Amino acid sequence: MKCLRRILGVSLKDRIRNEDIRKMVGTTPILTYIKKQQVNWFAHISRLPTNSAPQMAMVHKHNGYKARGRPRKRWTTEISEALNCPLHEAHTKACSRDLVLP
Repeated sequence: MKCLRRILGVSLKDRIRNEDIRKMVGTTPILTYIKKQQVNWFAHISRLPTNSAPQMAMVHKHNGYKARGRPRKRWTTEISEALNCPLHEAHTKACSRDLVLP
């Protein structure tokens, strides 16, 4: 946002919201872009053969010890939350190239 504000010549003292600055410049929020790229990568991996290294890494279950504290968030959980559908349904859509962000 600092770069965008500098491009427009707007300072923080002008008290213009970040959403308004993004609309002026015509960009999207970074988190939206990251989610879109994650979904695109998931779709790419889903279409790979089942014996490929990325596909095996995605479905591999670690069988070691359980770490203390809150369970770590898995990448596949993030994908299913971003798409608002179960992972197997997202995999089916990705294979038929019908997968898009809501």
